Amino acid sequence: MTNVDSKQIRRDQEVGRARAPICKVLRFHFEKIRLAQQSLSADKEMTEISNLNSAIITKWQRMIIIALKKGPLCACDIAYAIGLSLPATSHQLKHLHKQKMISYNNSGKMVYYSLANKLGTS
Repeated sequence: MTNVDSKQIRRDQEVGRARAPICKVLRFHFEKIRLAQQSLSADKEMTEISNLNSAIITKWQRMIIIALKKGPLCACDIAYAIGLSLPATSHQLKHLHKQKMISYNNSGKMVYYSLANKLGTS
């Protein structure tokens, strides 16, 4: 497991590059990742999410939303499932959180993200 560089996060915050909260340790939940990746392969869901008119979202943000439709995931699992680095995933999570499309909960050293109530889960 690798620890998150808290000094780098503080430096980013000081210069206005705040990131979304991420897990303090890397720990993958492969069964949840597998379910999220299966959701990503469903074209129907990608089209459904693309039709959201409440906000302009990127391809990566759509992928995050689809991955979260199966339930809460930690930031590490989201990054692994969509194939994006943890810092880049954190950046996308920050924007989705600002748009109130997702929420997060801290659980010890882990940070779990889920869809906001307006998007629901399946």
